[in-house]
Amino acid sequence: MCCRSRSAGRASRPTGPMLIAAAAAVVGLALAGVFGGIALHTSSQLTSAQSELDTARDRYRPVAELLTAPDARTEHVVSPRGGGGTVVISRKLDRVMFMQSGLPPVQSGKVYEAWLMGPDLAPRPAGLLPGGPSGSLVVADGLAGAEQFAISVEQAGGSPSGKPSSDVVLVASVPA
Repeated sequence: MCCRSRSAGRASRPTGPMLIAAAAAVVGLALAGVFGGIALHTSSQLTSAQSELDTARDRYRPVAELLTAPDARTEHVVSPRGGGGTVVISRKLDRVMFMQSGLPPVQSGKVYEAWLMGPDLAPRPAGLLPGGPSGSLVVADGLAGAEQFAISVEQAGGSPSGKPSSDVVLVASVPA
């Protein structure tokens, strides 16, 4: 018993620098977890944003091609009911676009439907417009035989007969 040290059998107490180092390690691990979670969330947001950007690029590519086509022709047309829109046509791309501006909202259960027509062409549906805010647009390919572009008011989903109703609200010439 004479040779036994006082600290034998007892745990030594950490010193000040040791406590600071341990606390710093715990804080570092906590911060790593927080920043790791933020990085994971940010990565998910970036992936989602990139997906939305790709979708928008694909959706508006035909519009950009049409607006930059060397033979693009534009015509602003006015509806007797108010408002109107702009028709952009490229025979080279075989494409037409209509962007409505200020057309009155349609009744519930109705939409605006776009048509391509001509003397030797049965009316052909070109797309639906919701009849809401200005700036809604429709893009269609296949101008062969079309001499007119028209907008009619139809039931939701479009004309069941495949022809415009008698409720045609706008007609524009399709330049040759």
